[in-house]
Amino acid sequence: ASLFEGRSCLAEQLGQQIGSELFTIVDDPLIPRGLGSHPWDGDARIAKPQTIVEKGRLKSYYINTYYGRKLSCGPTTGGRSNWIIPPGQESWETMTKPLPKAILVNGFLGGNANGITGDFSFGISGVLLENGVPTQSISEMNVTGNLLSIFHRLVGVANDPWEWSALRS
Repeated sequence: ASLFEGRSCLAEQLGQQIGSELFTIVDDPLIPRGLGSHPWDGDARIAKPQTIVEKGRLKSYYINTYYGRKLSCGPTTGGRSNWIIPPGQESWETMTKPLPKAILVNGFLGGNANGITGDFSFGISGVLLENGVPTQSISEMNVTGNLLSIFHRLVGVANDPWEWSALRS
């Protein structure tokens, strides 16, 4: 709907580099017992895995049957399932050790995002790390920016995906 109505910051970005080479998202509806798993998508079509972003390049949009006709293109899927960001090689502890200060975000406290511009603002809670060591808790802090900018700033992916969610990152 957002593509058809001209309300997406990713409009006309298909095939384009929208993020870092480390940025990949796979939508896999077939993970056994996955919280977003389902045998059929929202259009009652057989669900199948698909790569949304591969090495920073936008590979696919979410286009259901209805909007596929309106956009004169084939449908890709009738809805999102399990998003997987493939894990990296290092632990977050190893990745944060050389950083004088970093914030480990472990919760979001609401916020908003503008799908047209990509701008976002979210409240977070987490832990302040100094040279990789937790030093104090943080809550009610805001993180703001732009999706298309932050996707390009990804410099590492840890090896510990959270598997108890439909977003495995």
